[in-house]
Amino acid sequence: MSFQDQITDLAASTFEEIQRTEQAFKTAEKQHNDTSPRNGFVDAEYAAKAARVEADYQAALAAYISMKRNLPGKVQGQLSQIRKEYAEAVARQYAIDPAKLDTNSLELLKSGIMKPAEYSAMMEAAKKDGNATMVRMIAKYAAEAAEAAARKNGENSQQARELRMVGYSGNIDPGKAALETFDHIGEIFRRCVNNPAMIKHWDRLAGPLLDML
Repeated sequence: MSFQDQITDLAASTFEEIQRTEQAFKTAEKQHNDTSPRNGFVDAEYAAKAARVEADYQAALAAYISMKRNLPGKVQGQLSQIRKEYAEAVARQYAIDPAKLDTNSLELLKSGIMKPAEYSAMMEAAKKDGNATMVRMIAKYAAEAAEAAARKNGENSQQARELRMVGYSGNIDPGKAALETFDHIGEIFRRCVNNPAMIKHWDRLAGPLLDML
């Protein structure tokens, strides 16, 4: 199951439990309030009904209090476990892999004959392929080429700036960005759990971020 599906399923089951428990408590509370004490004689049938209503109310109240006390910690533990597994998957995804080293491209990078636009095109292709190894290699050589261009043509020369941008773009940590996205989803989830009025906004707030996992 994908990480997106794991979070979606956890959110769905959690929100269902919150809403079911809240609704059961509200229903029992209303019945409790409607079954008002009577002055004077109370027949056995009414007394039995009142006793059932009171028992139902106390059970619903206990379930509601237990849910409010225990559910946030429970789901936070489940979410933390999913995050742990996600972090491990992200680390594997963006780890250096010798098998993904494109030797032909590497020879071009070493040659020093590439233009800034060619560095940029190579970088975009590596990112599109999800080749973190080549992204880091291209960033390294682009940064070195930027330094050489700065020495030759000046720190603010167009060539130096363009090469520097390629180097910067490859040095952005995609793993960190991925975990930040996960944590934003986690914060929205916690807000929904702590404030059930937010649940109706879950899909709108979390949906676009879940698509990024």
